[in-house]
Order: sequence, then C-alpha cells, then structure tokens
Amino acid sequence: MKSGNTIWRFARPYAAKGVLFNYAALFAKELVGNLNLCSWSLILKIPSFVLVILCVTICVNGINQIYDLDIDRLNKPDLPLASGEMSIEMAWVLTIFCAISGLILTITMNSGPFFPFLYCGSIFVGGFLYSAPPFRFKNNHFTALLCNYVMFVSTTLQIYCAYKAGLGLPLNWSPAFCLLVWFLSLIAVTICIGKDLSDIEGDRKFGVTTFPTEYGAKPIALICH
Repeated sequence: MKSGNTIWRFARPYAAKGVLFNYAALFAKELVGNLNLCSWSLILKIPSFVLVILCVTICVNGINQIYDLDIDRLNKPDLPLASGEMSIEMAWVLTIFCAISGLILTITMNSGPFFPFLYCGSIFVGGFLYSAPPFRFKNNHFTALLCNYVMFVSTTLQIYCAYKAGLGLPLNWSPAFCLLVWFLSLIAVTICIGKDLSDIEGDRKFGVTTFPTEYGAKPIALICH
C-alpha cells in the first residue's frame, strides 16, 4: 500500500482531469450530432483514449520532477523524489514505461497519423523542452508560458484528431471548435502564469524566473482572477 501511494503521488494522474473533461465534452458534442456512427467498437476505444491522456500527464510530470529535484526539495518536500521515498532510477522506469505504453496505444487505435505525432510532441515540449537541460525553457517565464500553452492546447488537438478519425469524420476547424480553442487558450494562459505562485521561494533560490518572481505574487494573482 505504501508503494502504491508513493507511485500515485509521483504520477499525479489527477492533473489530467482538465484534459479529460475537455475530451468528454468534445466527444459528446460530436457523438450527439452523429448518433448513427455510434458503435461498440467506438465505445471500447474510450478507455484507451483516457489511458493515453494519463500516460502523457504522468510522463510530463515525471520528467519535471526528475529535473526539478533540488527545487522540489524546497518547494514541495512531500513529493516522493524530493522526500527520498522513490529513487531516480525508479522514476525513470515509470516515466519511460508510461511514454512507451501511450505511444503503443496511439498507434494501435488507428486514430489517424496526427495522434502519435502530437502525442510525442506533447511529451517533448511539455517534458524535455520545459524541464531538461540544455533547453530548460522553464527558467524564463515567457518560454515557460509558451511550452505550457502548447502542451495544454496540443493535448486537446490530439483528442480532436483522434476521435474525428475514430468516428470516420473529416478533420475540419468548425466555428464551435475554434471558439473552444480560444476558451481553452484563456484557461491555459491563466494556469501557466499562476501555477508558480506557491513556488516563489525555491524558484528565486535556484534562479528560475517566473511571472510571480518577476512581477510579484499579488499582481499575478489579480491578473489570474
């Protein structure tokens, strides 16, 4: 039970809830308008879609925790890596396992060529570009914002491309979907500039420039609201 709790806290699958809600809403919207396309094979694909989203989330969170170990020891000492409950080697094993598992699922689901491409792109941008040297885009608040925004929106595009292909519908940018992307963009920007409000102390110590460290916690909190 202790090992399971440690893995759960490392994986942080609950971080995927926003994307899962997006997926459910998008899928339901298309399905209501195309009830004739509903089939058992399509419904059986839904758990696979959910697993792919969880794999992306766990992989990106894992990469972030591995490369932010020193910062997390100050900002988030209860995380498994920062507290010493989990080794770096085990963290890499779990991260790589999730990355490969998700990629295999995207290929076997026959949901179009963009799905595997965007899956790999999300991990590269949200994981390695954001956290890993020599890129380490998180050290600058503007590049960090760009990475987080691309990660958030590209995950939604993954889902859109995948279920369109799963339903056998042509890929198009309808006015409703463009409105949704605009709405998600507002949410993504708010999350990206506000997520570091609780990490100011550690970020300043290790030279990570974020919007809260650059402009202060109170102005950023007001902008987010």
